[in-house]
Amino acid sequence: MDENDSMTDPTALGAVIKSAAEVFGHVFHDYLGLLQYGGRVDGRVAPRSDVDLVVVTSASYSPPRIHTSRVDLNIVSWPAINALHRRLLINEERPWDGLFASVRVIDSRSPDLDLLMRSVSQAFTLRPIVNEEVDGLRFALSRAIDDVAGASDSIELKIIVSQAMDVFLFCWSLLAHHRWSGLRNSWRTFRSEAGPYQDLAVEVIETVDRGIALANLQTLEEWLLLPFGGPWRSGAIYLSSGFRSSQAASRAPVSDYGMSRILAICSQLDAVAELSE
Repeated sequence: MDENDSMTDPTALGAVIKSAAEVFGHVFHDYLGLLQYGGRVDGRVAPRSDVDLVVVTSASYSPPRIHTSRVDLNIVSWPAINALHRRLLINEERPWDGLFASVRVIDSRSPDLDLLMRSVSQAFTLRPIVNEEVDGLRFALSRAIDDVAGASDSIELKIIVSQAMDVFLFCWSLLAHHRWSGLRNSWRTFRSEAGPYQDLAVEVIETVDRGIALANLQTLEEWLLLPFGGPWRSGAIYLSSGFRSSQAASRAPVSDYGMSRILAICSQLDAVAELSE
């Protein structure tokens, strides 16, 4: 196979991504690993899809993101990745429809990163759901719906109702034994399977009446959770976000040498991605 053939080989992109991990390991002294996420991970490759990568480091760097014609490279600290994972598991506000839905570990030099990615893989693969997870979902959905009652105006109502529906779809996907693959796919699947309840969900999204939205959400909650002990019935529970502005770490600049190495490997990825389609 000559050089041109290797560039068009579908495995060529994977080989360059793996070589990128070596580059990042030299550029960042606190490099912990390289993740790939997005449609290329699970085969949903649209025309001119980006190669979506996350370099995991101990500290935060500037710039945090480098975007070329075909590469979206993000430099994300381990504390930030870990915090997002905790929020995903707690589902405090809404499912995060991005990195964790489709992710592959390209390289890892951290046992903590390995452990986290294994738990993420379990969260997004089809497997039996355990009682503790059901309780977590019941609580998350109850909290999201309760927030609707406190909406102060029509704009806030729309935002909070949208968040509540996001949580509902996340809970429905897991309890209906579907692999979570993002809000859009879950909504499509729900509408094809939910029978008359899909009309209630549509009305929740379209209404500007808080009473109708709240009543419909509670009906959907009762329907979904009836086989699992019903909706969550406890007093007020408050969860901390885990962030304080005073704890924000300063960002270290990427060196000129490091930037030149990063841009060189991104150019390689641009070329291979262009030719592999």
